[in-house]
Amino acid sequence: MKKTIILILGLVLIGFASCEYKFIEPDKGEPVDPEVPISFSEQIEPIWSTQNCTACHDGNPFSLLPGEAYQSLTTRSLINLESPEDSEILTKPEGGHGDGYVSNQSELIKVWIEQGAKDN
Repeated sequence: MKKTIILILGLVLIGFASCEYKFIEPDKGEPVDPEVPISFSEQIEPIWSTQNCTACHDGNPFSLLPGEAYQSLTTRSLINLESPEDSEILTKPEGGHGDGYVSNQSELIKVWIEQGAKDN
């Protein structure tokens, strides 16, 4: 009986010693150069399709569909030009909208807003 307990404890200790947790760093993507102009139609608008935001935001309460997103963002005041990091288009996706933005998407949107949030 005593040998069985020692054997079980030994196996448990070996099991714990062999476990290793590897921290996975999220992919931050390429750094965004604030000096390079960002195109809304080519770089920003496609984010919402790839993140499946358009499945819900297709007109109710607002649209992130291609060709409709810019007007929705500006008429609903989802962009804050004075404080880009406080723009709802950046803060809301992090608060319960699936996985939120991935890679450097939020940084790209923030820099686009800092550049004046142009419809280009």
